[in-house]
Formats: sequence, structure tokens, C-alpha cells
Amino acid sequence: MLQVDLVRWMIIHSPRDTRFANEFAGMMRKIGPQMGIQVGDALISGLRDESTDSYLRALRQNINPSLQVVVILFPTTRDDRYSAVKKLCCSEMPIASQVSSLFQSCLIFPHYKLFFESAVQKTVTVHRDYLLLNFYKL
Repeated sequence: MLQVDLVRWMIIHSPRDTRFANEFAGMMRKIGPQMGIQVGDALISGLRDESTDSYLRALRQNINPSLQVVVILFPTTRDDRYSAVKKLCCSEMPIASQVSSLFQSCLIFPHYKLFFESAVQKTVTVHRDYLLLNFYKL
């Protein structure tokens, strides 16, 4: 599998999740080299509120042809918000994206497809073909 450096990426988060977004970006920079990729600084965009419109507005303002992937962090799980964001990222302005609520962990493959599972604590496990990050929102 071909690894590609993650140079231009962003994280969009709710107002109360600034610390988690910064910790996630730092962890990605730290563990990227263990997977054979370099991870640049993320553009981190904190929203004024948690409304669906705020997430969509931030995406529309920031998605551009040079952006590789966007990670969208939700404080809670809501199907309507998730559907609206994925529609924008998959159809209207196609970009590699991952949406997650914050009480989850992510399994990151070298090609940046992110999957989320339940977390117990903040840990890092490096395997040959993937990296598992577990986070608790403290």
C-alpha cells in the first residue's frame, strides 16, 4: 500500500472541543512517521456554535483543491447533521472526510480512510497496516 504524506488537512470542531482538536492534531504529527508518513500542521477551525449550518459554512469556506482531507468532530451524535455534512463532502464539494463524535477512537489507514470505534482511554497501537488511536474527552 502506498503511503502519502498528509500535508494539507484540517479539523473542524465545536467551541467546547478546542483542546481535543489540538491534541488530535498533535498525536497525528507524532505518530505519522511511525506509519511512514509525514503529517503537517492541521488547519484547525473552531466554530461559534454547534449548529449544522455552522459546520456546513466552515466546510464551504475551507474546502479547496489543495486540501487533502478534513476531519469533522461533533460533540454529540446527530443523524441530520452527519447526513448534511457527508452530503456536502461526498457530493457537493468532494473531499476525503471523516466525521466523528468525540467519545470515539479512530483507526487510520495509510490512505487516510478513518474509521471510528468506541474508546476506553487515550492509547496508541501501531500495527503494520494501520494505526489505532483511542481518545477520551477529559
